[in-house]
Amino acid sequence: MENGRCKYGQRYNGKGRISSYADYIQLDICGLRAIEIVQRYFLYDINKPILLLGDYTNEERKASEDDMLDAERLYDLKDSIKSLRAFGAELMGLTMNPVSREGLERFGGSKFTFREYVDKVSEILQIPVLVKNTANKELLLSEPEELIEFSKTNKITLDHNLLIQACNYSMDKYLETFSKINIENIQESYIRTVSKKWSHPTKDKPTKTYDKKIVESIKLSKSIPWATFVLDDNIGYTQFDSMVKSMIGKNQDSKE
Repeated sequence: MENGRCKYGQRYNGKGRISSYADYIQLDICGLRAIEIVQRYFLYDINKPILLLGDYTNEERKASEDDMLDAERLYDLKDSIKSLRAFGAELMGLTMNPVSREGLERFGGSKFTFREYVDKVSEILQIPVLVKNTANKELLLSEPEELIEFSKTNKITLDHNLLIQACNYSMDKYLETFSKINIENIQESYIRTVSKKWSHPTKDKPTKTYDKKIVESIKLSKSIPWATFVLDDNIGYTQFDSMVKSMIGKNQDSKE
């Protein structure tokens, strides 16, 4: 917590600019090799603390969540982290997407739990690891009960939108699940773009009503240390500025 409030993070991909209101930058390193990660650090001219976003399914980068089960990938990330620190980067942690059930089983999941594996990843990389919930049933932490259990011992990143999907768009189920998650282990929460076209329920997107409740739940969760804004590329830093100023009660124009 900073000055009695959570820290606000901007997911940045080189478009637009880094907002002066951002307390930290989330850097997407999915599928990138060590040299590419360091190049982006310099190319983006990041002068704020960094929260790394790990591998997820991305066809363009030929990456998936299960890459985190590959020893070569882990040691490549270890080299990346070591290099970034050598160049002066302040690294807050790594947000990791959960691996698949089949992938963990093939890796030897009968001999250890996912929780134990995450702890091992953190030990290898020498960085705090947060695990984000998902709605993809092929992946771990996609069932509300799994997320509740995992949060008892490990730090998590809570994506409210995906939790609603995992609860089959039942707001009652969502609120029940949220109330049972160990809030002390929610290190990060995602704040997503409120899209104007979400005017009615669909299978893949929550409604405006859901989104408003998500925002309200985030406001109530003042003890969550980090809030990362996941905004559309065509919106960029301008909406980030306005949203953060609104949340921290600042109405003056941008500092820049």
